[in-house]
Amino acid sequence: MPIFLQNKYTYVAKEGLTVEVTYKVSGKEKKTIYRYNGSAWEVYNPKASIVVSVTERITVMKFDGKEWKLSNLISDIKELSLTNAEYTKLVEWVKENKPEFMSTQNTTSEYYFGADTKNNNINNKYSTWTQYYNVDGYLNDLKDEEIQVIMDERLAKEAFPLILLPDMVDNPDPDISYTVIYKIYGGRGNGNYAMSFYYSKEDNAYTWDEMAPVMQ
Repeated sequence: MPIFLQNKYTYVAKEGLTVEVTYKVSGKEKKTIYRYNGSAWEVYNPKASIVVSVTERITVMKFDGKEWKLSNLISDIKELSLTNAEYTKLVEWVKENKPEFMSTQNTTSEYYFGADTKNNNINNKYSTWTQYYNVDGYLNDLKDEEIQVIMDERLAKEAFPLILLPDMVDNPDPDISYTVIYKIYGGRGNGNYAMSFYYSKEDNAYTWDEMAPVMQ
């Protein structure tokens, strides 16, 4: 067969050219695949040339209230804890963009996100927000859980993805889940909580995974 193919493709054979030859042996039809290696024809097994690369992935699941569903596949989880620098950045941002939400008691706190640079935490105490920083009455008649949703979404959709993460991550990777760890006072309870975000290279932006903050 190699001689037959050498003669048949004398002037057109190029390295990598692959053909399937059908022929009969003792009346039975057979098929064999050959590939030209640049100087001669060799029997070729496509399956033997398949290279499978397996990479370990982390499955991220989300509970929709009824069942768990696949949310994302990632290669790693990177934890990022807020420091005084990040809380300060939030206070400075509010001072410049939402001055009506700055604390009337001191310059170290704001109540748009709730950042406090003295205690390095996020103040989610409902009574403080509703009694002293209810700008234009936007919290009127809201239940505590409804106020908590506002608090969470401001962090998840503004503070973390737009203001802090771009400076906290040097080389963002779409295959990594970025877990932001921050300290809460009041609200759902004192302690450290976490929110996770994914980076989109196409949008050059971080997106919250929309899961409720998890206590660490």
